[in-house]
Amino acid sequence: MYNPFHFNQKDKRSLQLNNTAPFIVTGGKIISNNLTVSAEEALKHSDIYGVVNRISSDIASASIDIQKPFHKVIENPNKRQTKFGFFQSVLASMLLTGNAFVTIHRDGSLVPDELELVPSANVQMLLTDDLDILYTFSYNDGRPDKTLESKDVLHFKLLSTGYESNLYTGRSPLESLVNEVAIQNNSNRLTLNTLQSAISPTNILKVEKGILDSEHKKNLKQAFENSMRTGSTVVLDQSADLKTVQINSDVANFLKNNTYTSNQVAVAFGIPASYVGLNADEQSSIDMIRSQYISCLNTYIKPIEQELSKKLSYNNILDVKVNILDAIDTDNQALIKNVVDLSNAKAISPEQAQTILANYKALGMDKVVKDTGLQNTDTTEKVVEN
Repeated sequence: MYNPFHFNQKDKRSLQLNNTAPFIVTGGKIISNNLTVSAEEALKHSDIYGVVNRISSDIASASIDIQKPFHKVIENPNKRQTKFGFFQSVLASMLLTGNAFVTIHRDGSLVPDELELVPSANVQMLLTDDLDILYTFSYNDGRPDKTLESKDVLHFKLLSTGYESNLYTGRSPLESLVNEVAIQNNSNRLTLNTLQSAISPTNILKVEKGILDSEHKKNLKQAFENSMRTGSTVVLDQSADLKTVQINSDVANFLKNNTYTSNQVAVAFGIPASYVGLNADEQSSIDMIRSQYISCLNTYIKPIEQELSKKLSYNNILDVKVNILDAIDTDNQALIKNVVDLSNAKAISPEQAQTILANYKALGMDKVVKDTGLQNTDTTEKVVEN
């Protein structure tokens, strides 16, 4: 097979991305994609926007432990973005398209010195006979197309199904929300139309056994509306009957119970609905809900940890840890509770408890440890993950 990129003349075949875009590019052709929800359309829904913003912001706020000298490119991915902005964009791309593609720029020592996120719509993937993947990136700023081998591309992805066409690509939770988004769109239109129809007109004035021409009706309507606006008493004789239009009870119930799609959004993204404010859960405590949320975030954290671990260094598998508790437990309440419970159970000593709290600067224990000269222990990690 002809190889236009001449990477050792390897045969290759195209891999289709399940981009949540109104079209997909395959075989050099643009094909309409009616089975997905576009990211732009999805973010117009407050439920989806809230979930995507919350997950991406929380993980982007977490600190990342990694060996030197690779920590520099993590803390300063490129000249244009902060660490938070970069990883928030990476997470948002993963959530909305199932994939996030980052090219690795290396210095003369092959150490990464810049990371660049490329939109999924600008990426084509080719699988070679030796099962390597070639990524071709196109740019909108005048740069020529560039093809890289997999070792120089961070490909963060969600839910590779294992089928041949999706073995090396991810799938977005939005794919499962196509019907729900359509329902929500129709519901919103119906709600607006219903409310508009329900409030106009608001009153009906019925004249019994009266035969009124258009001029008399107009004068009667004007006189009645003038009385209503001025707040004066409306006087009617037995020949007239006034009724106030009310919203149909079925419509009111529909508006009150329109929570189906909100719950489905939480289900699709795998997080507790109550944690992101989609649905109140009176049966679960705040600590329980937060613990469930942290556990669910592993779905999105693990692809980041393992891809960074495998690709940043040519020679070694790196030890990468995303400390999500830093972002979630901002007031250290969960950490303090775990330390107190372990201390009461005699699982850790008082000195270890002080050191653990000091490592996270909780309750001012960092100053206490500094004054007393206590040393760090290996217990911190166990307590945090408890």
